[in-house]
Parts: sequence; structure tokens; C-alpha cells
Amino acid sequence: MMHWEEWSKANRTEALCAGNGCTLEDRRYGNQSDGDETMRDRVGYEWTVEFYDEHGDIHDIDRRDDFESAAMIVKEFEPHFLDSARIVKVDFCLVKRWGNDADGETERGYAYITENDGEWSIEEYFDDGSSVNKSHRRTIQGRKT
Repeated sequence: MMHWEEWSKANRTEALCAGNGCTLEDRRYGNQSDGDETMRDRVGYEWTVEFYDEHGDIHDIDRRDDFESAAMIVKEFEPHFLDSARIVKVDFCLVKRWGNDADGETERGYAYITENDGEWSIEEYFDDGSSVNKSHRRTIQGRKT
């Protein structure tokens, strides 16, 4: 797994404050004061494929930077064995990761992707209550499975 510092450098998307004592103004501009320093919170996104066994336990996770490569894994999935577990199902989601250099990752949200009438669709909100941004919804909109 990638350390926070590496991950945040790779995902330079500017973000709102994670809510650790920030004012509304801080939330707008992404600034948070920690003593004399001001640090910027960042948010990054990754496409994740979760592999489940017959008991509903996750046995493996495959993280991807782009929708197409994650969708390909889901489309090509066939039940198989991983160690002693029979992998029977995959789930596909967009993961939103919040954090900063001082605290590391402070929050994570999941929005699951489903197949409806031969097209992919994504939940409107992450499980933490924040909305899925328009650029990610547009990435999926109209894509055939």
C-alpha cells in the first residue's frame, strides 16, 4: 500500500477541509491552521474492484487510476480460487480519500457502481454523505457494460 505522502503527491487534486476545526471560509479555500503552519487538505480518487467470497468477505482489492481498466476487470471476471477462498463476486466503486501531510488520510468515502440495462451507473452520494462530483459521473454516464 502506498504511504500517504506518496499518494498525496500522486493525487494533487485540491480539496476542501476535512472538517477538523475549520471555519466555513477555511472549507471554501482548503486551508487549515495547525499552530503556526497552514496545511492544505487534499482529496484523491481511485477506482476500486473488490473481490468477494461466497460468505460476502472481501479477499482482494484491485485499485486503478482510470475507469476503463477497472471496468475491464469487472467485465472479464470469472469465479476462481484465491488461496483457499472461492471468489464468486466483484463490486466496483469510486473511492474518495481525504487527508493532509500532517495527519495522513483522515477520511474515506465509497460510491458503488452498478449495471443497469447494459449501462454503468454510479450512486449519487458517497457513503459519507458527500456527493459524487460531476466529472466522475460524466466519466460513467452512457458507458456500456
